[in-house]
Amino acid sequence: MIYSDPRDDGFVTVKNGYAPYPAGPARNPTAVQRGSVEYLSLYPGDPTTPGYPAYENSDRTEGGNIPKIPSLPISWANAERLLEEIGDIYLGSDSYGRKRLSGKVSDTHVRLVNHGKKSKGHAEVFLTTLPFLIS
Repeated sequence: MIYSDPRDDGFVTVKNGYAPYPAGPARNPTAVQRGSVEYLSLYPGDPTTPGYPAYENSDRTEGGNIPKIPSLPISWANAERLLEEIGDIYLGSDSYGRKRLSGKVSDTHVRLVNHGKKSKGHAEVFLTTLPFLIS
């Protein structure tokens, strides 16, 4: 499971008194990230055409850069509930005040179901230039 930790959002969090989106600028605790867990640093873009554009008639691979371990994005609200099962997950803080994780695990088991399917589709990308003046 993967989630967006509010600690990554800096000071603008619900915990610090900011209203959650859409009423305010803080990430909503029930928001689920829509990013990717593919190896984008190695093969950005279509996983079946690594390093090349995915034209309609492109030669395709089986997508060897698709992770073999399934993952499921969950919200911080759900992740927080699961972390509570573990209890104290921190050993303390380092010299910079950053919390260190203990590595403890929960006795609770979570059944992960990810109904994904491989499919080929079509996406349009439009780019434009917006002129502006800096004075």
